[in-house]
Amino acid sequence: MTASKQVPKIPEIYLKSLVMKVLQGKIKRRLTRLVAAMVPYNKRYQALGFYRTSQEYLQAPEGKGAHCIVVEPGHLSQQVVPSELNDACLPYYKSAEKVNVPPSLVTEVLEAREYQDIIFGGTILSKQHKVIGDISYYEPKPDGQGRRPVEENSYFSRKYFVPPKYYPGVVFSCVIGINGSDI
Repeated sequence: MTASKQVPKIPEIYLKSLVMKVLQGKIKRRLTRLVAAMVPYNKRYQALGFYRTSQEYLQAPEGKGAHCIVVEPGHLSQQVVPSELNDACLPYYKSAEKVNVPPSLVTEVLEAREYQDIIFGGTILSKQHKVIGDISYYEPKPDGQGRRPVEENSYFSRKYFVPPKYYPGVVFSCVIGINGSDI
């Protein structure tokens, strides 16, 4: 005779409180995003322009002394996912057959700051509050195909700015694109 083990049931009240915590988190994040788009706060951290490329930044007076290394030149990436597998994926996860991959750069930006918008992109700003285009990204769509030009970066539409956190020494940031399409 075998004894069957019963799996203890999770109390319904615990499940309801867990669902409420998840919903509260979603509501808080959505409200934060709305406030950031509408309420002016700390406007001194707002972007005042942009450099389209790292080279343009290096040639500007504030970029003197900084360096940029091209690790890999830009190229056209071919899909390696079998088409049958790709067809079975939800649209969000589908890979494009070809992706124009920008060059991989390592750029030193003196006294820079970084803004991370987890959903849409990452922005690197120079000391003079200018977005550096080729090392920042903004992809409003999660398919890796919607990378927008620097002048359309979401940072320009923000009105609410949290003061940056300062870290002593050298800070490193790896900006790869929302779905790793820039690797």
